[in-house]
Amino acid sequence: MSRADLRLLPGATCVWALAVLGVTAGTAAAVAGGAVLVALALTVITLSGGTRTAQGLYAHLGIVVLAGILLFPALERHGGTDALLEDAAADGLIVELSVVAAADPAAPSGGPSWAQDGLQMRARTVQGAARIGREDTTLPGSLPVLLRASGDAEEGLDRVRDGDTAQVRGTVTVSGSLVILRATEVQPVATGGMEGRAQSARHALRQLARDATAHLPADEAALVRGMTTGDTSGMSERTEEIMRRAGISHLVAVSGANIALVLAAVLIPLLLAGVRRRPRLLAAGMMVAGYVWLVGDEPSVQRAATMAVPLLAARFAGVRASPVAALAFTVALWSVLDPVTAASVGFLLSALATAAILLAAPPLATTLVELSGGRLGRTAALVLAVPLVAQLACTPLLILLTPEISIWAVPVNMIVGPLVGPSTVIGLIALVLGAFWPPAAQMLYTAASGERTWCC
Repeated sequence: MSRADLRLLPGATCVWALAVLGVTAGTAAAVAGGAVLVALALTVITLSGGTRTAQGLYAHLGIVVLAGILLFPALERHGGTDALLEDAAADGLIVELSVVAAADPAAPSGGPSWAQDGLQMRARTVQGAARIGREDTTLPGSLPVLLRASGDAEEGLDRVRDGDTAQVRGTVTVSGSLVILRATEVQPVATGGMEGRAQSARHALRQLARDATAHLPADEAALVRGMTTGDTSGMSERTEEIMRRAGISHLVAVSGANIALVLAAVLIPLLLAGVRRRPRLLAAGMMVAGYVWLVGDEPSVQRAATMAVPLLAARFAGVRASPVAALAFTVALWSVLDPVTAASVGFLLSALATAAILLAAPPLATTLVELSGGRLGRTAALVLAVPLVAQLACTPLLILLTPEISIWAVPVNMIVGPLVGPSTVIGLIALVLGAFWPPAAQMLYTAASGERTWCC
């Protein structure tokens, strides 16, 4: 890896940090953090004189300043929506607004028994017109919310699917950073045109996957669907807890690994078939776009798909592609376009793990080969290094979320890692076959579901 590969990384990291700070502590905190960064950079430049260090700092400072011009207004929009909903919660006002579903509705799986009635769903508010109390207003930005419905509203929420838009009336409760929208009325909004047809096709394809796995035990069906589309409906709390304690709950969260498998599943057969580079890359790009459309806008998927675009574009143009530079570009882009997504746990974990794998895994693998005196091959060393550095990079954030560490996470991931790829590819093939050959899809899903015997 050359120094040129790392040129975007410091500036992008600073922008990302400011986005996370702004979402968690407010725009004023991000502005103060930006001012501190600028002051530190100018101090170092003044002390270093006209050296190459000063020139590099000027370049990184320019990136941060230009990104801040876009970032701070985005943070203001997020803060404005947050303030409106907090005021509505404090005053007990009725709100009417539009939301976009970020998942299918499901019954609450945790908490006390009295809180497990009705349905709940992750969603995001829609920027635009809303009504709070008796006043018409405008939500300046989009904000993640947990939508809960019981009674008459439950029927309306049950008709909403991932990616659909719904008009909601209810009350707001704020608990820390969690905004809960308790609906008294939910009205799905029909989407027409190409977008509506695409959404219907997406729901139909996901339903075909559920039908094709209906013959399997609930946990096995949820596992194999989760590895391919992130759909874990029907998975028991016991299995979720086992996977969490073993450190392999990420297996059923669609992430960058799935995007990489989709690319490999397309590029390798086309390469072996002798297809030329540009048609091969175009086919891979179309498959990635189709896969992202199918699985939805999970933050880790958005990170991986955005990172794949400059990599594929560079290869299409016939130039060298730097994964580290692509990651830095992706992080900076999402920070200024949608700081809420950039600050989400899924995006943070995905980006941290990817950065650790790209930056730390190769040198660690080299060290392991040298320490073993050449008895350990390069491939085996990478198999050891990749889960180790990814786990180390994510552990500080995981401790903040759940203050416990699984000592088995790294060895378990090293054991199951080589098996996940084939099972996921089989599941993806079954997903495609399910649209026109359901019996074959059922057979492939049965083969892919064998992983339940080694992960749970």
